[in-house]
Amino acid sequence: MPTILIGGYYGAGNIGDEAILAAMVDELRSQRADLSLIVTSWEPEKTSKDLQVEAIYWKNINDLLDAALRADLIILGGGGIFHDYWGIDPDTYLRKGFWDITAFGSLPLLAKLLGIPCMIYAVGVGPFHSESAREHTRLAFERCQIATVRDGESLEFLRQTGLNTDNPDGPIVKVLPDPVFSLVTSPADDAQAAEFLHQKQIQDNTALLGVSLRYWDIDIQLDEWLPFVASGVREFLKQNNLAQAILIPFQVLHATPHTNDAIILKKLADLIDISDRVCLITDSLTPRFTQALIKRCTVVIGMRLHSAVMGINVGTPVVALSYAPKVLAVMKRAGLEEFCNTTLTPKAEILANQIQKAWDQSRDFRHKIKPLQEELKAGTKEHARLALDLLSDSHRGSLQFSQQFAIQQVRYLSETDEALLQLQDEKIFLQRDLDQTIRI
Repeated sequence: MPTILIGGYYGAGNIGDEAILAAMVDELRSQRADLSLIVTSWEPEKTSKDLQVEAIYWKNINDLLDAALRADLIILGGGGIFHDYWGIDPDTYLRKGFWDITAFGSLPLLAKLLGIPCMIYAVGVGPFHSESAREHTRLAFERCQIATVRDGESLEFLRQTGLNTDNPDGPIVKVLPDPVFSLVTSPADDAQAAEFLHQKQIQDNTALLGVSLRYWDIDIQLDEWLPFVASGVREFLKQNNLAQAILIPFQVLHATPHTNDAIILKKLADLIDISDRVCLITDSLTPRFTQALIKRCTVVIGMRLHSAVMGINVGTPVVALSYAPKVLAVMKRAGLEEFCNTTLTPKAEILANQIQKAWDQSRDFRHKIKPLQEELKAGTKEHARLALDLLSDSHRGSLQFSQQFAIQQVRYLSETDEALLQLQDEKIFLQRDLDQTIRI
């Protein structure tokens, strides 16, 4: 049975990434039923249960090595994983302390080391703030045979790394739609969303304005931009007495503010200050349920990329806040650039007017967007086809001595890192004990 190792930002409750993984698994299985899938995850048990796959903890290096040794193909992606908003440390490849480019770049490196085919699958690339990030992104792509990126802007950022995307001897690079454009809501999902809204005391005929924001403080502080968004939403609600806002988190992970949308949505609700017309959701949601909620909305304000994707999927007009190039890219692709704010500080009147215009066009929008929906959904199938073509060319042989030696050294380094972490924890404990003794 052919085995594929899939790595990405999975198991952390990010609806966009979870939707990508679900779409990828569904499409791979629909095209080839005899696959064994291993997925890296922050919460392996949940990922395994939800998708009926084998899952391993993302930062367990030994398990990652063991999975790679069983794999006939390694897939990295998808999602916006090649950027350096939080820096890059090239010394962290295949180590527990890796993050972002070195974390995700560890999979193509491992594939190259073991002689396993590798595909980068439906990723977003950029923006970059350092030459080191560009260099290591280029190296990751050069270690693959096939790569797909989800928009033309990602392709341009990739070219800026120095990768010749037209080189016949290099990786094949294609631009294909985000896999989440294939996500479909079922009648059961719609019924679940309706029941959820009933529990929130929202009636079937209530006109809803969905809002999806994320914590963001790169180049601009949260307290500088959030009041602008709140003012625009408040202005719209005052002009539309029957409308109600529903605040939809795309990630509720209590690790950092960046991974917990509920924090910023609570601040937004407080700033809007019309408590009886704002419904704040603080639950961790699933992709299909979230898309069913967006389908129930008349308009959705989307900062999270996949809130815009899901709006397009279900024919709900989108007003976007482009905190990163990927958001503007998907709005351009849908012909919705006039509804995309390239600043997080739009004037209240401008944002309210955008929402109103989208609101007034909502009935026509579902009809007009249908051809694009079908085109994008059809395009998502190509990612899996390319992956399976690469899998069919996979012929694993015995490891050479140099490969065995390299794997063993990675294992030794992993054990050393674990021992160092344990010593650091012991040092902290002893220091606290010493401080208490001194105080006594």
